[in-house]
Amino acid sequence: MKLTIQYSNTAARFLHKTNTEQAQRIINKIEELARKPLIRGTKKIAGADSIFRVRVGDYRILYEVDFEAGAIDIVKIDRRDKVYRK
Repeated sequence: MKLTIQYSNTAARFLHKTNTEQAQRIINKIEELARKPLIRGTKKIAGADSIFRVRVGDYRILYEVDFEAGAIDIVKIDRRDKVYRK
């Protein structure tokens, strides 16, 4: 079962700003998450109930999985040194 993908405004803006090659690598990883939300390398964020992170090179994708609604919410995408800041 493939889950639907929903992007936050922050994540969508990041994808539009970044170069095409990097954006495509990130989108490929997100599509992989839609097929299998807890892939190898996925880690749960400490202090958050249902937010996970996955690496794509120097970038991190923070996402939340809602199995009941059949959706993945992409919360934030950014470089490692910036993604965990509020």
